[in-house]
Amino acid sequence: MGTQPLAGVYNSKNDFLKYTFKRFSRILKGGVVQKVNHILNSNDTAVVEMTARSTLDGGIMAK
Repeated sequence: MGTQPLAGVYNSKNDFLKYTFKRFSRILKGGVVQKVNHILNSNDTAVVEMTARSTLDGGIMAK
């Protein structure tokens, strides 16, 4: 499931938040602003395209 530091299999929403956004909170100022761009669904499958913006603690904008 990828090779970057946050890649992996998460078994619940709580696990995902714990191992991703909570880890980011140490280096981000003001959290992460997320926007849903598109939602595609068919039967029991959904795909959500999102963008996220944040500012690193040093003032650098991350997208």
